[in-house]
Amino acid sequence: MIQQFIEEQQSHDTIGGFIAKSVDPILAHVNPSRLQDNDLVLLIQADQSIVISFANSQDQSDWTPISREQIHQSKSLLAPKTCYFKIKHGEYAGTYLISPDLIVNDQFKKEADYMKFITV
Repeated sequence: MIQQFIEEQQSHDTIGGFIAKSVDPILAHVNPSRLQDNDLVLLIQADQSIVISFANSQDQSDWTPISREQIHQSKSLLAPKTCYFKIKHGEYAGTYLISPDLIVNDQFKKEADYMKFITV
């Protein structure tokens, strides 16, 4: 799935990216079937900028820049090695899990590499 987004972004030099699965505990409690509606695609451009979009968006040209200051690492006592992050404000606010559906290259080999890059 991540490769589809990259192919559609040929005009940008994309060096990395992943699917961010929504794991917002409030939404999971209220309506777990709606969690996937909030999944994100996060892409890292060659200039080190980060852009995001909802994974289920019909318009894949609608990418929003996001700064690293908006992304915060989150921890789970039940899964301490799992890579969670939180966006606290705006349209994309929520808690997300870095999916294993990654663009893998020399710079980004696994979820932890992405976590180190996107969080301050």
